[in-house]
Amino acid sequence: MRTMVNLLGGSIGKKLLMAVTGLILFLFLLGHLLGNLLIFNGSEAINAYAYWLQNNPLLWLIRLFMLVIVGLHIYLALCLAKENYSARKISYRVKRDLQLDWASKGMLGGGIFIALFLIFHIIHLTLGWINTDVFNQIDANGLPDIYFRLISAFQNIWISSLYILAIFVITLHLSHALKSFFHTMGFHHQNSQQMIRYLVPVLVVAFAMAFIAIPLCVMLGLLTHEGTNL
Repeated sequence: MRTMVNLLGGSIGKKLLMAVTGLILFLFLLGHLLGNLLIFNGSEAINAYAYWLQNNPLLWLIRLFMLVIVGLHIYLALCLAKENYSARKISYRVKRDLQLDWASKGMLGGGIFIALFLIFHIIHLTLGWINTDVFNQIDANGLPDIYFRLISAFQNIWISSLYILAIFVITLHLSHALKSFFHTMGFHHQNSQQMIRYLVPVLVVAFAMAFIAIPLCVMLGLLTHEGTNL
């Protein structure tokens, strides 16, 4: 037990936990994406799915679990960034911008942006504090009209642009994170490295395009309040 605590308290243990929590967050995002893509099947499909999700007795348990995972992921990121800084800090007369490489700075900065965007996303589409009239719309079946809510949100070019920017940042973050995950899990063989080098970009580009497709189709008029024109 003490060995396990010492392992998790060390740099290797933190990186391992960072990889595991990152994988859980990726799988959650993937599930979220698959649910969102139901919008292309029309309002009834996505509204029924959202109603089932909102009335699932496990929903709040899952939300609590994901909140812990997000908090742990952020905590580990800050710990590793601090350790990385301490390890690289060298006494030069000319400072080297904390001696951090581009990837480390990009991951930390991108993580902060993603965290702020997540707060906005919850306020915007989960809590409905920005536009309560749209948030309270009910469809013909008496269900919360998630379809109407999404279309109305992404018809605003600034909102859509913000979401597309966020997906771009998440994609960059995810690309580095997936490579780090495989590295942390011991995929060091040359064949594994080649597979990762080609597989990761394909995965993250497909992930980004699927997420971006929704606001993009709304802005292009391919998804409207009346239905899909695809």
